[in-house]
This record gives sequence, C-alpha cells and structure tokens, in this order.
Amino acid sequence: FFSDSVTKMVNQSTCMAFSAIAAVAACVFLGTVVAQPQQSISLYTTTSTVVSAVGTAGVVSRPTNMQPHKSQTATAALPFGEVDAVPSNPLARGTGASVLRLAQVSSGVVLAVGAALYAVARLFKGPERQSLSPVDLAHHYGSRTMAMATATATKDGPMIEKAPGVLFNRVAREWRCKWTDNAALSAAQQVLEKHLPALKGMAGAEVQRVVCGGCKDFKVVTSVPAADFGAFEASGHGPEAAFLEELKGIDGISQVETQTYTFQDLDVAPVEDGPMKTVCDGVQFNRIAREWRCKWSDDNDSRSLVEAQKVIEELLPQLRGMPGSQVQRVVCGGCKDLKVMTSIPAENFDAWAAVRFKPEENFLNEVTSIRGISQVEVQTFTLMSRTGDIPPGSAEYSEKAKGVFFNRVAREWRCKWSAENDKASLVAAQKVLEKYEATLKGMEGVQVQRVVCGGGLDFKVITSVPADRFGAWKDAEFPPEAEFLAELSAIEGISQVETQMYTLQHLDGTVLTEGAMKEKAPGVMFNRVAREWRCKWEDDAALTACQKVLDEHLYSLKGRTGSRVQRVVCGGCKDFKVVTSVPASDFGMWEDEDFTPESAFLKQLKAIPGVSQVETQMYTFQTL
Repeated sequence: FFSDSVTKMVNQSTCMAFSAIAAVAACVFLGTVVAQPQQSISLYTTTSTVVSAVGTAGVVSRPTNMQPHKSQTATAALPFGEVDAVPSNPLARGTGASVLRLAQVSSGVVLAVGAALYAVARLFKGPERQSLSPVDLAHHYGSRTMAMATATATKDGPMIEKAPGVLFNRVAREWRCKWTDNAALSAAQQVLEKHLPALKGMAGAEVQRVVCGGCKDFKVVTSVPAADFGAFEASGHGPEAAFLEELKGIDGISQVETQTYTFQDLDVAPVEDGPMKTVCDGVQFNRIAREWRCKWSDDNDSRSLVEAQKVIEELLPQLRGMPGSQVQRVVCGGCKDLKVMTSIPAENFDAWAAVRFKPEENFLNEVTSIRGISQVEVQTFTLMSRTGDIPPGSAEYSEKAKGVFFNRVAREWRCKWSAENDKASLVAAQKVLEKYEATLKGMEGVQVQRVVCGGGLDFKVITSVPADRFGAWKDAEFPPEAEFLAELSAIEGISQVETQMYTLQHLDGTVLTEGAMKEKAPGVMFNRVAREWRCKWEDDAALTACQKVLDEHLYSLKGRTGSRVQRVVCGGCKDFKVVTSVPASDFGMWEDEDFTPESAFLKQLKAIPGVSQVETQMYTFQTL
C-alpha cells in the first residue's frame, strides 16, 4: 500500500545515512592533517564559523514546524565590530586549530543527522516479518458440525466448529510470493489474470488478491464453501501447479509458497430487543432513541449541511458499534431540519445514558461550530418499527447536497397528547394508528415507525418508502392521511396536528461507491485497503480466547461504513488473523483514528496464555 515515493525515500534515506557516516571519517581525517597545536584563533572567529555550519545543517534536518533552538548563537547577535573584523580567509592566519574544531563539531552534527536518517529509513521499512511456514502445510478443519447461529449466509452450508465458539463454513487456498519491483508485480498480475477464469468458474468461489508495498507480499486467496473444498483439493487446487510454475519463472519473484486455512466472513449476530414495556394501555415499546437535531442553511450551496454530514460520518462507527443500534438521518429541505436518530434496545439504554450518550458531546460541539447551523437540540423517545426489518430503498441514490445521499423518503404525521386521564388521548391515538396501519403496510417497500415521547408529549407516525415510489404516493395525497388526521384531531387532549416530508435514510454502513480504482503498478488496480491483526495460538483454549476478544470488538469493526471483516484460522501453522478492509478513500480516516479498536484488541490478545507473535500489517485487499 505504501506509495513508490515512500519507497524511494526509504532508499534515499538509507544511502544518506551511510554517506553521513563516511562524512564523519572524512572530517576527522581532515582535522588530523591540518591541525597545528601552536596556532590559536579568536573566540568570535570560531563562533561565527560554527554558527554558519550548524545553521545550514539545522535547516536540512529540522522539521519545518520546528523553530531554531533558543540557545543557538546567531551571527547577528555578535558585536558587529568583532564579527566584521574576522578575516575572510582564516587559513591565511594559520587557523589549523579552528579547522580541527570545525571538523570535530561537524563530525558530531553529521553523525547525528546520519543516525536520524537511518532511524527514519528503518521506520519506513516496517517491522521485520517472521519467516513463513514451508509449502503444503498440514491443515485441520475440526470435526463437529453445528447449526448456524449468526447472520452468516446459509448458502455456504452448515457451520463447523474448529474450537469452542470458533465456527466456519468456508476454506481457502492461498498462493503467495515476494516481489522486488513493479515489473515483477505486473508480471505476477498477468499470471493471475490468465488463471482467474478457472478459479472463478468454481461454484461458490471467491478470489481475493493481497498486495503489500511494505513487505512486498503478493497473495491470491481463493475460498470456497467447506463442503466443496475436498473436491478442490482432490483436483490439485485447480490451476495451482501451472500458476506456481509461471510465478517462479518471473525475474524478481521469490518465496513462492502455498497455505490452506479457514477463511470466514464475520457478521454480528442479531441482538434481541428484549421484552416489551408499557407506556399505557395498547402502547408498548422495547426500543428507545436519542435524537440530535439542528437547523441548516441553504447558503453557499448548503455548505452547513455538507459539513454536518461529515461530522455524522466521523462519528457513525461509534454509533453503529453499539449492539443492536439502528441509526437514521432526517434531512428536510423545507424546514431545514437535520436529525440523527439512534435507537437501541430499551434494556441497554440506561448504560448508554450513563456515558452521556457518547459521542453526543462531540457531535453537538462540532455542529455548533459550523457556520449556518442553528437550534442544536437533543431529545429522547421510544421509536418502534411497526413493519419489522428495514426494507431496501431505491436502487439509485439521490444527492441532496454534496455527500448527502438518500434513497428513501418519508411522510410524518404528528401531534401532541395530554397526560391527563391516564393518558387517554395517547391510547386513542394509538387506536387510530392501528385502524389505518394495514393500509400503510400495503405499500411496497414501506416502513412504518412510531415515536412516543413522554417528556415532549409527542406522538408521531413516520412512513417511509423507496424514493422512486414516493411520487406516486404523494400524487395520491398520501392515503390514508386525510382520514387519519381528521380522526386524530377529533380526540380530546390531542393538539398541534401537523405533517412533514423529508428524506429518511438508514445509515447502515452501506458504501455507496468503492471509489475510483488506483494503480499500484501497471495493471495492478485496487480500491480497498485492509488492516490485518494476527497472532499465533498454541491450543484450543487460546484460540477460543482469541475469538472471544474478536467477538467483543466486532461491532466496532462492522460499524465502519463499507467495512468487511474476515477471519483466518490455520490449524497447521496456528495462525489467527482478523482482516478488516474498507474503501481506499476511507482508509486514511481510520488510520488517523489509530485503527480503532486496534490498541485494545492487541492488548487483550497479548494477555492470553498461549498466544504469541502479535503483529499488524496494511495492504491492498481486492476481490477479483
């Protein structure tokens, strides 16, 4: 993944480091040859000469944001008369000692610069990699077949248990090598493209390619359903022999190896919403939402909305990282509403409230600072879907403002209710909703959600449909809206009956576009980048403990927009790897966050008895 410019910088830095060491020897030699013990030099002459030399070196090696050291003597600070009186040719005055002094000081400076450059070179080369196991590693898949208990697709067959809690139903064959330059990498890619149709022609096969610019890895990972792997293995793994032979014939290719392991896509298991709670007769709930809202301005092409969307995207992984969370965004072009509604199971809400609805404070602070944003508020209410799971929106997305996409539009009916008479008006409003609910549910792709707020006394019915079907519903005047509103208005204790239209988007981590392809080397394209966490495990107890740590952090990883999390378990070489890939355009943001939750994950991994060689790596990771 590292760019060619970084690679060149590494090589240049290494050369400069050794050049600096050679310069030290030259300076010392010069000082020894020229030095004359009986000669002397004025303090100011020595000082002015050294200032010139050190100043120049400092400009080269110092970061641009550093200021000169406060104690450094400046030529301008010296008495003008004495500086001006220094002869321009010190050797003419017999200044061998000054040259010796200059050589000594210069040696120290150049040595320091050389050491720093060498450290930079080592830093960009990355950590030393452990040698890989030899070809044709033994592999063990486990023996117990178990029914699937998570959201993993059933098309790959029943799950197999490798160790307690470590389930899989896909197995992969990896072909790998090292490459030295772009010519070798391009040639390897051409060999892959030659044999790719044969690999993709297998039922249920997925082919992924790894390219690492730091450790020079080139890998082809072909995974198939576990039930089909035996046939793949019996065939000699398809075109493997020919592929490896051609790879070995490329100049600059080395360490051609193979490996077999389980390779599992990971998804979070559904979280139960818990038992229903009762607000009043007929009004029940088991999910609660926290809403953050504000007003935005049309000024400067809706710049405030664009900036607020960036804040949402920045904090979305934290919101989606909560078990059972659903995040929805409202954008209204008429009243200029922007709302973020995050709902979670009611039984988990108190724990979220205890940490002040993190990251609420960050969101409020950031949007408040955006020019054009006003009326920043929060609210808590129950939020219940009356139609089950979230249906898909339109196939095509529309863009409200730059980066603000949507494919669902909603109509909201709302009113205020009274707490008097045991909330009789709320009970009656619920009955009206139930009367017309069947009509709403009859629309294709519809979702009906109900809001009840005990503080603001809000009662809302939010009906959303795919954006490409909203026009027809609107043309028909949103049936059964007229009847619903008339009956609602007639209830004693109901007031402020209103309606509103807006886009209502479920922020579910779906990536709208993977972004433009980038070229690593001629013909080697990518638009996804991965971070790998890996370790070695000793026994089933250690492997099970690793899985538990992964389960703990899986929500956070899956919360990133466009993320894909895959887990490698190899019974032969005892590898345990977690590979999280994201669109290349989003990788920098994750890197800026230090690959959250990497630090906690690695710390917990290292604490497990029987776990060793905990390492990380970055590379491009492309599905072909």
